[in-house]
Amino acid sequence: MDGQARQERTGGNHLGALAVDAAYARDVERAAERDITYAVGLRHHPSAEELAALTSRLLTHCATFADEVAAIPAAARPARGGHALETWDHLRENGPESGPLGNWSYAKHLAQAARDILQALREHRPARGPGGSDAEHG
Repeated sequence: MDGQARQERTGGNHLGALAVDAAYARDVERAAERDITYAVGLRHHPSAEELAALTSRLLTHCATFADEVAAIPAAARPARGGHALETWDHLRENGPESGPLGNWSYAKHLAQAARDILQALREHRPARGPGGSDAEHG
C-alpha cells in the first residue's frame, strides 16, 4: 500500500502504523518468551554455536526490554524492574564466568534477567497488550 492510500485508509493519522507496531511488539515478546523458556529449562549443554546464538538473542532481549523498563519513572517502576535492571547491569558488565560452565550459566542467568525485565514491563502496562492495543490478536 502506498503512502497516499495508507493516509486515505487511516484518515490521515498513523493508526495503521500503530497496529503494525503493536503486532511487532507482540512478536518480539513471543520470540523472547520462547528463548527464555528454552534457556531456563536447559538441562544439557548445547553446541558452542547454538549456545552463542542463544546468548546473542538473550542479550538483545535484555537490552531491548531494559531500555523500556529504564524509561519508566523510578517511582512508577515495579520493584521487580529495579532489581532486574541491576542484574542486567551486572551481567552486561561482567560477562560469563570462566570455567567449563561459564557460558552455559551465563545464558541461563540472561534468560532469568530477561524474564524478570519482561514481567516488570507487563506489570507496569495497563491491562492492554504491547504497544497499547486493547486486545491481543494472534
